Amino acid sequence: MRATHGANDRAVLAAYGLKPDTSEPEIVARLFGLYAKMVKKGGRHEMAEKRLSEYEEMLI
Repeated sequence: MRATHGANDRAVLAAYGLKPDTSEPEIVARLFGLYAKMVKKGGRHEMAEKRLSEYEEMLI
């Protein structure tokens, strides 16, 4: 089961263009960045940018 879970993790990371050794903060930053791009088209860009900024502040 662990091997299957690890394989799934690697597949998801690859789908988002990330390497298997990518850190969790890097993964979250990438996902928030993709989210910001997605919602920008829907007029919610400011909210996404604010959430990303809040998360980045937590990392400091």
